[in-house]
Parts: sequence; structure tokens; C-alpha cells
Amino acid sequence: MTRTAIRTPRDVRARCEVRRGCHVWTGAVSRRGHPYASIDGRTQYVRRWLFEQLHGWVPRVVGLTCENLLCCNPKHLVAQDVCDVRRRAAANVAQPELRARRVALGRERAGLVKVNQAAADAIRASELPAKEEAKQWGISAKHVHQIRQGKRWPPQQQGALAMAAAVLLGSAL
Repeated sequence: MTRTAIRTPRDVRARCEVRRGCHVWTGAVSRRGHPYASIDGRTQYVRRWLFEQLHGWVPRVVGLTCENLLCCNPKHLVAQDVCDVRRRAAANVAQPELRARRVALGRERAGLVKVNQAAADAIRASELPAKEEAKQWGISAKHVHQIRQGKRWPPQQQGALAMAAAVLLGSAL
């Protein structure tokens, strides 16, 4: 499939799918999961280019207000400095399970996952063999085994993780 060149922010929008408020990039993605494309004959990160087109300048770091790495929604782009990034990284190191759950919730809200917490609980409760369960959910048998062993989608715990989920989903406890 031949794609048209990216020349305007509207061209970026044409390469995205809207999922729960995020403009999810459908083009090429870097090893770290960031959208990129060939723009003006150079390979560039899409969000940096988009921020420059909309604001006329490029910050050292273009951050997101959502947790979806593939998001290219101009409303979700924010200028950050290195101190903000380091502060967030330090918080993620201090509470890796909280960050992992926050990222998982963000991906779930963006419609990027096939299995959510409720589905994982149902998979754990099911008596079906892993292959049949995998077919039913559209995932691999290995994924089913990892869910049942608690390596993926561990049973929901009360406390800090539930609070983070409530805050991210906008519900009150």
C-alpha cells in the first residue's frame, strides 16, 4: 500500500485511528514504541514534528498527557524539560508495579489490549484447556498460561493499585 507523504498535521491525522480520545498511530514505530515517519526526506519522530508544526518550536522532550505511546493527538502533546522526565523516571523506579498498572490501564483505555482485568479473572476461573481459552479470547496459549500463573494480569489487589486505577478511570472509591 502506497502512503502519501506527510506534509501537514492533517496528514498525520489521516494515518491514525481514533480510540478513546487518542489518535493511535498506524505507521512505523521505533524499537522503543515511538511513532516515526519520513517527513521532508528525513526520518523524524512524528510527535516532535507535529508539536513544531503546531507551536513553532520544539522542546527538548515532547511528553504525553495520556499513557499511550502511539498517541499523536495534538491535545495530548505537552512540552517537558529533562527535570520532568527524570522526576517521572525516579517515581517509576520507586514504584514499578504502580507504573506497570498505570501503563496497562492507559493501554486498556486506548483500546490496545485484547484482555483486561475482568477477562483475566474469567480466564483464571475457567476450566477450559489453554488452547481453547486462547482461541476464545484471540490470544496465545502461552498468554493464557501466564495469566493463570499470575505473571500477566495478576489478581487485582486492593490498596495503592486500586487507588491508581480509580484515579485513572475517573471513578470514586
